[in-house]
Amino acid sequence: MKKFFYTLLVSVANLATGWAADKLPSLCDEWNIVVPPFTATDPFHTYTQYLESDTIISGKLYVKLLQEDLYKGALREESNATIYYIPSGSTHDYLLYAFNAKEGDVLDNIWTGGNEGDFPNGKSAVVQSVTQTTPRQFVLSSMDEQSENTICFRWIEGIGMDGGAVGQDFPLGMPIDPSPELLCAYKNGNQVYSSPLAKIYGCHIEGFNPPIIEALYPINASSPSAVKTLHDSQIFILRGNNTYTLQGQEVK
Repeated sequence: MKKFFYTLLVSVANLATGWAADKLPSLCDEWNIVVPPFTATDPFHTYTQYLESDTIISGKLYVKLLQEDLYKGALREESNATIYYIPSGSTHDYLLYAFNAKEGDVLDNIWTGGNEGDFPNGKSAVVQSVTQTTPRQFVLSSMDEQSENTICFRWIEGIGMDGGAVGQDFPLGMPIDPSPELLCAYKNGNQVYSSPLAKIYGCHIEGFNPPIIEALYPINASSPSAVKTLHDSQIFILRGNNTYTLQGQEVK
């Protein structure tokens, strides 16, 4: 019921400001993000990011992005499914998504999360692959200047990044574990995406402590993209956008 009234209020606000015209047709407008516990006694916590209303910056029309009612930045879309982002307190227009990109494209001035001071000119990245499944996923690689390692990140077409609308709240490549993860995404009040975690726990995880949700940890070094989670005494495997039992059966 709380979720219903929240969505209704946001929708009414959007109608009142004229944002209902959908200034970002290639992106959803609400994200639920979960922060896993860092210790055995910490609870899981879900927070929300959402698009609110129009704003003019340097003569261009943007849509405000809020996180728990606090202004996080502004987004605008060009006609070629390219989306730009200006973080709070900045005037620099970063490339956030290019859903028209093709494998092999080299993109500059990309926003990958963190603070603007970490990469004031954005980052350069190469589009390594583009899946043909729906929603399409873009895997990009970028060189980390400090470690000189190649770091990969992912765009989900129409949805965003693994960490929400504008990525994680720390620089790309920083070893934060466990890290915030996108649970669910919505467009015009309709759910359009659910992560493997959401298939087990739902789109809102508030205050749950172990043993209800006991662990989230890598399976082994040979499977860096997979994690194992224990829920109600049953172990699940999370790999990509899919959730499996230990017997290999996919959880729909």
